[in-house]
Amino acid sequence: MSMLQNGVKVSSRQSELSTDIHSNQAGWAEVSARPLCARQQNLLWMKKGHENMNRTQRIMHYLDRFSDYFLMTVLGVMGVVLFAQVFFRYVLNAPLIWGEELARYLHVWIALMGIRFGLKYKAHLNISFVYDRLSPRAQQTVDIVVDLFLILCILIYFPGAWNFFINQATILSPAMEINMGLVHAPVLLGFIGALIYMVNNLISNIVKLRQKDPDSLSQGGGN
Repeated sequence: MSMLQNGVKVSSRQSELSTDIHSNQAGWAEVSARPLCARQQNLLWMKKGHENMNRTQRIMHYLDRFSDYFLMTVLGVMGVVLFAQVFFRYVLNAPLIWGEELARYLHVWIALMGIRFGLKYKAHLNISFVYDRLSPRAQQTVDIVVDLFLILCILIYFPGAWNFFINQATILSPAMEINMGLVHAPVLLGFIGALIYMVNNLISNIVKLRQKDPDSLSQGGGN
């Protein structure tokens, strides 16, 4: 008789547990079906933004390394050419016909391809008297405005640069007889690189501004 009562109690307990499990599952389903609150949506947006930023930062890192090594290589070649030009002119008294021209064209490549390099290391001329006295959030806002202005300038300049490149591509240089389109290719490449950097910098500044984190704002990319 006692065994029968115990069996009834066990079966009753199992049915209660089953009911609790089903009710909990229904409750979780109801919770998951609810729309996300604003804070949860913001956290999800920030998480996706960080993932995209990490991927973009890796790409920009490789572009930075390529740009740095390329500029160092061109600068080294230009130095060798200038040294050879001086040596042949004043020591051997047999100046190179192509030496000065090649050094001049390499200097064009360094100057125009170095636009992005100057933006990266903030080497371009700027007046920071007022900027340094602003709050971190105000500085970040100014950075965004400056990024937008520079992007606009590049987009306005680009059609003229393209027409100039097309016109130069029909001309040969006097000494080396190379296509002048190759010489003036950095007119396009330099500003494309600068545009890529400015767009990435603009997105990074906007993300940091939306985070509302004073520490991250103080580390923002100023111009």
